[in-house]
Amino acid sequence: MSTWLMGAGGVGKPTMRVYVGGATGVMVPIAAWWHVASGHCNTVLAVAEEKMSSADMPHPQAVFRYIWDPVTEVPLQPNLIWIFAMEMHRYMYKCGTKKEDIALVSVKNKRNALDHPAAQVAANITVDDVLKSEVLVWPVQLLDISPVSDGAAAIVVTNENTARRQTDTPVWIDGVGWALDTTSWTNRDLAFPPEYANVAAQMAYRMAGITNPRREIDVAEVYDPFDYKELHHMEGAWTCQKVRGTETN
Repeated sequence: MSTWLMGAGGVGKPTMRVYVGGATGVMVPIAAWWHVASGHCNTVLAVAEEKMSSADMPHPQAVFRYIWDPVTEVPLQPNLIWIFAMEMHRYMYKCGTKKEDIALVSVKNKRNALDHPAAQVAANITVDDVLKSEVLVWPVQLLDISPVSDGAAAIVVTNENTARRQTDTPVWIDGVGWALDTTSWTNRDLAFPPEYANVAAQMAYRMAGITNPRREIDVAEVYDPFDYKELHHMEGAWTCQKVRGTETN
C-alpha cells in the first residue's frame, strides 16, 4: 500500500497503516478523522483496500490459519466460518430466530445490489435459494456469507474551514466510536451482539448527541460478512429492538 501511495503523491508525507481485520474499512476513515480532529493534519487522504482473490487457492480460510492460540485453539483446527457458525447457531437457539428469517437479509441485500453497477454478487434470489445453497459449516450456507473480494475506496477528510472553501454541501462526521471485545469465543455471550458493537455505538451517539437511534437515524449501513451479523449489529447498535427468546441458559 505504501508503494502505491508514493506514486499518488505521498512522497514526503506522513503515512499510517491501519489494520484491524474485517473492520479495517471503517477504521481507516476514523483514523483520518482523529488526525484532523487533533489538529495534526488539515487534510487527510484515507485509502482502504483489500485483495483476497490471491488467497482463493487452496481456500481463503488458509489465510487465517495462524491467528489462533497455539495451545487452546490450534489443536481444534478452527476457521472463521466455524466460529461464526457457532455464534449463528447460538443466536438462533436462544432468541428463537429461524433460518428463514435470517435468509431474508441475504435476499434483501442481494436484491438491493441490483441497482448498483459495481456490486459484486447482485442477484434476485429467494429465501428458498438461500436454504438450498451449499452448507459450509451448519447453519452457515454459501448464500449466507460474503464472497472472496477485492476492493478499494478512498475518502478525503479535512477540517471545517477547508471543507467550506471547497463545497457548499460538505458531509460532516458528527461522531465516531470503536471498541475491542475478547477474542475468546468461550468468554462471550454468543447470542447477543458482541459488546464492542454496543460500546462503539454508544461512543459515537454521545459525540453526535443521539439519544434515540431508532428514531434519529434514517439510514444505517451495517457490517454483514454473514447475513445474521446484520441482525446482530443492528441490535448491538440499538437501531432495532433486541430479539428476546424464551430460552435463558
